[in-house]
Amino acid sequence: MDLSNIQEKISSIEQTRQEIKVLNNMLKDALDNDTSYQALEDEAEAFVAKRKQAKETVMNQPQIQELQMQIKDQKEKLKELQEILSHYLLEYYNETKSIEISDHEGKTRKLVINAKLGSKNKEEE
Repeated sequence: MDLSNIQEKISSIEQTRQEIKVLNNMLKDALDNDTSYQALEDEAEAFVAKRKQAKETVMNQPQIQELQMQIKDQKEKLKELQEILSHYLLEYYNETKSIEISDHEGKTRKLVINAKLGSKNKEEE
């Protein structure tokens, strides 16, 4: 594969992207110029605004705010439990070199080993 083939494909990709942009603009203009579509679009925007207001009214109720706090607390608990389980599973794998484990129901589950790379320490830069 020579460089000219690569350059030709890059040029074709850029040209195709430009054509897609022009076609999308044509479609947007057609929708913007259609009065029946615009009327429905305006109705939809009004409906969305009413729905948003109704949701805010419900969300501002004290019992709903309490539910939101409970949900937030449970999500934090779940995240902590998942982190602890991940640590336990890594230890299990390091000790046994097995990628399968039986859960509390007796079902065999496979371990998924996942590593992430963090950002550099500022001291190392």
